[in-house]
Amino acid sequence: VPEERIISINFEDLAYEELHSYRELYAYIKLRLKSSGMNYIFLDEIQRVEQFEKAIDSLFILDNVDLYITGSNSYFLSGELATFLSGRYIEIFMQPFSFAEYRMAFPEENIDALLSHYLQDGGFPYLSQLAHDTDRINTYLEGIYNTIIVKDIELRDRSLERQNERRRV
Repeated sequence: VPEERIISINFEDLAYEELHSYRELYAYIKLRLKSSGMNYIFLDEIQRVEQFEKAIDSLFILDNVDLYITGSNSYFLSGELATFLSGRYIEIFMQPFSFAEYRMAFPEENIDALLSHYLQDGGFPYLSQLAHDTDRINTYLEGIYNTIIVKDIELRDRSLERQNERRRV
């Protein structure tokens, strides 16, 4: 696929902060779409865009758009996404490694020691790159915890509060 047919936006990147409005996001993408041939759009951490569903719906109906959205937020785990996009998406769940998959990353290691690491640290794929470096693993796992448990759930709660306020008005 030619690079000019790919639009990739990571909403954790400050370079795209102005696109946290669904209208701005839609205008930005629409301006960059090529009229002939397929356009591939990748939107990472889409839950950071307020009312992103409106932009997604409008992009989805275009014949020349193949759209991929990702998020690691509790918003996606709650089933609310299915309400907004019902019947028009394929959901792919990303799971941690099974022990058999984890073991493939360390084929020469003693199986008992490997099982101990797996049970203690879990099967997140990135952990296999940290070669059992306890400090780096703990930092990584703490980051996941803070992102999912603290930050994402808090963000979701604030989003639900704003939705409830709009309904009251």
